[in-house]
Amino acid sequence: NDFNSMQKVAISSTLMGLNLAYSSTCLPHRIQYVIGPMTGTSHAQGLIALYKGWIYHLVNKNIKEFVELSKDLQLTPESFAEKIISLKEKLKINYSLSDLGIETNQVEIISTKVSGNLLADPSYKDINSIKHILNNSF
Repeated sequence: NDFNSMQKVAISSTLMGLNLAYSSTCLPHRIQYVIGPMTGTSHAQGLIALYKGWIYHLVNKNIKEFVELSKDLQLTPESFAEKIISLKEKLKINYSLSDLGIETNQVEIISTKVSGNLLADPSYKDINSIKHILNNSF
């Protein structure tokens, strides 16, 4: 019934809000703003392609917010990352930057074009953060 559907949407929205508060998504969005026009792909497609690299970046850099979110879900950061990647595979949306037409030799130029308040994302340290995400998104 409609009430149950609305209740599920409300719960999902709340969980997404918690995710944003703990782990932030500023950096992948800013990277996608460069990739979208280069590839003629949608914002969602770019984010999906970057997600694997971003998640592994959060794990590898031991980002406090990601660790806390994982603990809240009673998971290790590594197992949480694997669950996310597994979900992408099950949904058949586990594509990469290669699938969008990006080549590894474009990582440097993409990295230099990312702009905005990058420090709003707790995982951003310097341009190497961007390169790490891109390189792990192939």
